[in-house]
Amino acid sequence: MRTNVEIRKAVWESGYVSPSVFGVRANNITFMTITGTNTFIVHTPGTPKALVVDPGPADVEHLRNVMAACADRGAEIAGILLTHHHIDHVEGADLLRYLVANGSDSIDPDDIPAELDGQRFMFDSDGIYPIVTFPEQGVPVYHVELGNLPLGPFAPFEGCPRMEIIALPGHSYDMVGILLTDEKLVLTSDLIFRYWPVIIPLNDGNLRDYLDSLSVLQRLVRAGKADQFVPAHGFPIDQPIKALEGNRAHHRKRIEEVRNAVDAGAGYNPEAVVQAIYGDIADPMHLLSSINNVAMQLGYIAEERGVEFNYSMSGLGRKFSSLSQ
Repeated sequence: MRTNVEIRKAVWESGYVSPSVFGVRANNITFMTITGTNTFIVHTPGTPKALVVDPGPADVEHLRNVMAACADRGAEIAGILLTHHHIDHVEGADLLRYLVANGSDSIDPDDIPAELDGQRFMFDSDGIYPIVTFPEQGVPVYHVELGNLPLGPFAPFEGCPRMEIIALPGHSYDMVGILLTDEKLVLTSDLIFRYWPVIIPLNDGNLRDYLDSLSVLQRLVRAGKADQFVPAHGFPIDQPIKALEGNRAHHRKRIEEVRNAVDAGAGYNPEAVVQAIYGDIADPMHLLSSINNVAMQLGYIAEERGVEFNYSMSGLGRKFSSLSQ
């Protein structure tokens, strides 16, 4: 019998998802990353430059695989795009820039310098992420906080595929998707997965924004501009409307469960609502994510009802600070 890790890994491996998009799966499998982070190479066949979307972990072997995949396509890495600031997407950005500048063998995989290990992107004990910054020298990095990733048509270098940057907040306040216009494909980052629900972090996500972003994707599909979603974790989605409807149904069900628990006496207390719906949860990571999700849903319901609701994960963040993201 295969282990859970083996089953998860079998869901998605590196490969082409379109002529212009090649995915390289990182082996950073955790409760949060599911199958690991998908790093995508966006490149027009026959041209000399490629864009790397979300470098993933500060893992030398993974980044060497990304560089090798670019070399196999006859392209050099001319830019790095970060869809959002969560560490499983951005941790390897400093290291990748260094490897591009100095060669793929310039760093010992077992001795990564502290300034390149990506821990500067880690959130603090209150769940607050640092602002994303980079030195000007080296391969350019594109991210909304840097002011160089505007919404709409985006052409960071000559010969890149036609693409548009789309705001998809909800899972994080800064998240964007990338529409490959000629291939009707959207790199959806962490907005929607094929087999799993998305966690919306309380401190930098928003459930209402998230549902609105699902509507943005739905309008693209209905307008004939997109027929495939490519998430940053797991397998590509080739039935986008079905996936969107399933995702909405999941959230409607969860919101209704929370609403019923509130009205049955749990009130706007996330821990009490979790207990009412799920009972005792032994695994600390599952407990933390459940409290997070319920707090997000309570905020949504409170806004809907005109009730004041304020809840901070800071205490829980310190309690569970030893857990990996």
